[in-house]
Parts: sequence; structure tokens; C-alpha cells
Amino acid sequence: MNTDDLVDELEQLAPAGYYVALRLGFAFPQKEMISLPEEWVDHYSANGFLLRDPAVRWAYTNHGAIRWKEIDTGDRTIFDRASEFGLKFGTVA
Repeated sequence: MNTDDLVDELEQLAPAGYYVALRLGFAFPQKEMISLPEEWVDHYSANGFLLRDPAVRWAYTNHGAIRWKEIDTGDRTIFDRASEFGLKFGTVA
């Protein structure tokens, strides 16, 4: 599958936007693809959500895939804030 085909498929699967990180290293990915709303990316970055994002934590400590609604953290603040920007559903894989 070439990059254009991958982008087409991602846009069909996630019309509100997506974030793909490839080859996660110690702290940061070697390659990123971001189509999330710019306002959300700015808000996420300005509030330092990366450090406490349950989806990121799940990705670093698990294998497989999970829906946001299935991540049991006790704190849904980031997911609730994401929904305010139109991101009501998500998956981590």
C-alpha cells in the first residue's frame, strides 16, 4: 500500500481526523501523519496533554487496539475535551 492509498483509507475511517505515529522511539515517533483539527492540536499542545493522555499511555504499555471508550483510566478529561473539538470517538492501535 502506498502513502496515498493509506491516507485515503484513513480519511474514510476517521473523517474527523487522525494521528498516526510510526516507529515510536524513546519518546517521539520518527514519522507522523496528522489530520486532526488545528484548533485541537493547538489546545492539546498548549495544555501539555501528551504527558497525561490515557491513549498515549495505553499505546506505550499495550499491544493491539482499543477504543477510547474502553480505556479505563478513571479520568476522561482529555477525551471529554477532544469531543468539544468534534473528536467524539477514537481508537489506539
